[in-house]
Amino acid sequence: MPIQEFEMQRMMRIVAIGLACLSGASQPVVAIEMSLDDVIPNFFGVGAGVTTEWYGASDSMAGAVPGARVSLDGGRFVEWYGPYADANLITDEHWEAGPVLNVRLGRSDVTDPVVATLPEIGMGLEAGGYVGWHYLQTTGIPYRVRAGVMATQSVLGQTEGSSISPFASVWVPLSYTLFVGLGTGFSWSDDDYMQQSFSINGADAAVSGLPQFEAGSGLRQVYLWPAVMWRVSDRWMLGSGIFCQHLLGDAANSPIVSERGDRDQWSGGVGIGYLW
Repeated sequence: MPIQEFEMQRMMRIVAIGLACLSGASQPVVAIEMSLDDVIPNFFGVGAGVTTEWYGASDSMAGAVPGARVSLDGGRFVEWYGPYADANLITDEHWEAGPVLNVRLGRSDVTDPVVATLPEIGMGLEAGGYVGWHYLQTTGIPYRVRAGVMATQSVLGQTEGSSISPFASVWVPLSYTLFVGLGTGFSWSDDDYMQQSFSINGADAAVSGLPQFEAGSGLRQVYLWPAVMWRVSDRWMLGSGIFCQHLLGDAANSPIVSERGDRDQWSGGVGIGYLW
């Protein structure tokens, strides 16, 4: 099946693991005091990987997309990973907060012949914000932890609904150039989001052969990602990661997923970044 350009951008949320590694601890970590500005450089990169064709699918697809991050004074930054972009507007040693934009990819041109009979969902723009906290330990056993929460609402296009997503991650160096990371989080979505993505009304049931189903608000997923990055030189870094999503509640119980898809969503990617 031809992969549409906007569908390939879904990959960036996975490939961003490899590229966002660069923002996690991209300078060699040593047991001396250093500022946050010294740890997070500017970079531009590209990633490639494999992810599911649509949210809840068992079919997969491959693609490649770019990403970038620009660090500003006082710990502020702007970053962009394919369909996702955010900015930290706070000059604080540990806290960060700012706007979020996300292109939510819908469900169209799918491979599954039954799901293909359901109404297509085009892409849409989500807007919102996030609040986060981070801590960098540079003495003894160095590490970097980060936690926060993001909230988004569909504002343009064909997607509907809103979501709230807490998240957390930790990065630890294995050497001066090799780093490993682990992240987790979960997502809650409202009625509009869940009904558009997972409900099946009477007319759609008659056409597709799937049973009727009405989805409601609730926890939609939990996720876990391990990642590794390797700084190969002063200017270049490689990253790789796996993103594991486990659908919950009505998202998992919908016949779209339980009969034609998979509640366990696996994605993976590799990325290369140029630092300056």
